[in-house]
Amino acid sequence: KISLGPKSAAGSRRSRRNAARKMNGIQPGSLTPREEQELMKHLELEQMKAQTSLYNHVIDECFTTCCQTGWRGFASKSLEESEKSCLDKCATKYFMLFQRVGFRFAERNAQQTALMQQNLQQPGS
Repeated sequence: KISLGPKSAAGSRRSRRNAARKMNGIQPGSLTPREEQELMKHLELEQMKAQTSLYNHVIDECFTTCCQTGWRGFASKSLEESEKSCLDKCATKYFMLFQRVGFRFAERNAQQTALMQQNLQQPGS
């Protein structure tokens, strides 16, 4: 497994809340270059943590589902063909799911951004 920080879920939630607080109410151009750089660095780290968490989850889930355990569990250095096939299908499903969720999120974000811009352009808003 790969680790990029505290393992506690509470720490991760706290970090996301702090990031949301930092971003809440930020107007374009209101940050100094140093603040922008710090915010971008923080967001990149959070994204890397999320990707690492996803990667670790897929590994755990697919290994548990696909790899033989018990008396034959680790008798061989290599995977059996059935295990390889199962792992391939499992990982593919997870990554396709997360890709689809990402696309939906991007669509929703684009819609909300367009709506916000439309509201800003209307007189009297």
